[in-house]
Parts: sequence; structure tokens; C-alpha cells
Amino acid sequence: MTELSPERGGGQTWEEIEYNSVREIVPNDRVRYGRPEEIAGAVAYPCSPYAECISGATIRVDGGTVRSAF
Repeated sequence: MTELSPERGGGQTWEEIEYNSVREIVPNDRVRYGRPEEIAGAVAYPCSPYAECISGATIRVDGGTVRSAF
């Protein structure tokens, strides 16, 4: 792989490149992609016994990208 120029991320770690690219899209303090186990937990929760009293809820797993009033 050829070396990247500084304006394309050269000299940065993968974590720095990820942080900076997401920061451009998501202007908040929680700037990172969700890990697979975090997504899996949110998907599995509604199927678990702990969610017996929940109906009609929306569980967003977006890392805070969608702003809401609540």
C-alpha cells in the first residue's frame, strides 16, 4: 500500500482517522462507531425476559448521531 499524503490521513493511526472522519459527520462528543457486541446487545434485549414490559419502543443504536428533543 502506498503512503497517504497528510491531507488524506497520512501519519495518523487508524483510531485517529476514524475519529476525524466520524467527527466531520457527527458533531458530538460520542464520536466512535459501535462495536459489534454493542449492536448485538441492543438487538438481543427486546427478545430477552428483561423486556417483557416494553411495547412499541424504538431503540436507537446510532452513537448519538441523531439529535432528539428527549
